[in-house]
Amino acid sequence: MQATATTLASLICSGYHEKKDGLKAKQIIDLVRMNHGVQIKYKKAWRTKEIDESLVRGTPEDSYHNLAKWLFKVQEKNIGSKVFLEIDKNTKVKYAFVAFGQSLRGFQHMRRVIAIDGTFLKSKFKGILLGASAQDGYFHLYPLAFGIVDSENEDSWTWFLRGLKTVIPDAADLVFVSDRAQSIASSLSTVYPLAHHGVCRVHFLKNVKSQFGKKALVESVEAAANSYTRYEFHQTFSSIMISNPKLATYLEEADFAKWARSYAPANRYNIMTTNIAESLNSLLNMPRELPVLSLLETIRMTLSNWFYERREKASRVDKYATPNVTDIIAGRFDDAMLLDVYQVDEYEFEVKDDTHKYVVHLQNRPCTCNVFDIDRIPCVHAIAAAKRTRMDEYKLVDPFYTKETWVKAYSESIHPCGDLSMCSYPDSVSDCFCGLPSTRQSSGIPPKKRKRSAGEFGVPGSKSQGHKCSRCGIGGHNKSTCRNRI
Repeated sequence: MQATATTLASLICSGYHEKKDGLKAKQIIDLVRMNHGVQIKYKKAWRTKEIDESLVRGTPEDSYHNLAKWLFKVQEKNIGSKVFLEIDKNTKVKYAFVAFGQSLRGFQHMRRVIAIDGTFLKSKFKGILLGASAQDGYFHLYPLAFGIVDSENEDSWTWFLRGLKTVIPDAADLVFVSDRAQSIASSLSTVYPLAHHGVCRVHFLKNVKSQFGKKALVESVEAAANSYTRYEFHQTFSSIMISNPKLATYLEEADFAKWARSYAPANRYNIMTTNIAESLNSLLNMPRELPVLSLLETIRMTLSNWFYERREKASRVDKYATPNVTDIIAGRFDDAMLLDVYQVDEYEFEVKDDTHKYVVHLQNRPCTCNVFDIDRIPCVHAIAAAKRTRMDEYKLVDPFYTKETWVKAYSESIHPCGDLSMCSYPDSVSDCFCGLPSTRQSSGIPPKKRKRSAGEFGVPGSKSQGHKCSRCGIGGHNKSTCRNRI
């Protein structure tokens, strides 16, 4: 019995909907054998998978052609959303930007720290997904904006950040956290000159390890980066200067304000890494293989689901602060009870441990340990002082960490765009031709083709099947490793 890949695709299309990442070729072989009693080869199963993807999600070509319509509907259905689309002189899509109004309004209830990062797309036309994310009071990822660009460079980052600046203005209390890519640093200095740019601690320590190697040195740098006071910082830094002067020079040239918590001119709170941005990249690992419109729609659906689930979860909390902040304070209680507390006036206290004295003010909320000042969560000294006056230590948290603020961050719903083929559009959108983008070769050294051993040229007399890449049509590789321009 013979069946074309197109016929098989129509038969298993419903099963494809059940899995976010679709069916694998091996699963298609098993499904066709069990349900229809037909044995098919792997090549046909793979072709069936590709056709099924087109049936369910549309082709990569259709995805770009409908991009302007999707962006228009996002803005129409979700008040306050901001979208941009740049078409080059050859009518090809160059850049796209989307920020949902609900996320932007929710950001008003969060710490003003934004992690930015880029990750490569794996669909036919490649490209890069840029993202800007914040963190809510429960330390959850909170995406703010996304961009689809041709490659990760200064031009694309500048374009993306200019789009972001239309909804999140430049300000001295705004902080961006990223890796040490020069393209990001240059773009931020151009678009957001007032904001502070801090580098990710994890990336910075990797650079230190690659250049200086020793584990003990890396641990010392990490301790310096995490120090809350400059006194603690310089204690650690002095030991680094003695043990490795070259590393000390490297750290000074890297600019303390970029990587050391105690030197940051604007508050980074507890956000010392780009983990929130990279967790988004991990979440979108499979969707990055989809056509661009399916990717963006997956992002919208994910955000819509998050807003609903987190709003419901937050509304059920019966504490003043978010659950994780409540746990942090509770975890400090035992240590706080071991401290000696001396009251100076209604709000000021001197708190002593075995070696140091600290001054804490419960109204203005500073403490000389700087933990209370930076994290905006009561330190052990503030908790000890609060207990002395029978004050509720949980009420000392910053408003960003309260249940009330957490609920406000997710108070709105992100709405679907509907079936694009059934909607009406203004002429400016209907007439907007979004041509297929020009792809660029990724940075880095391409993988080398493995050399065959002597005699490793197939079975004598057999013909090569001549496999070709389904993306570019050239033999010698497949679409997952394709780096050719199309």
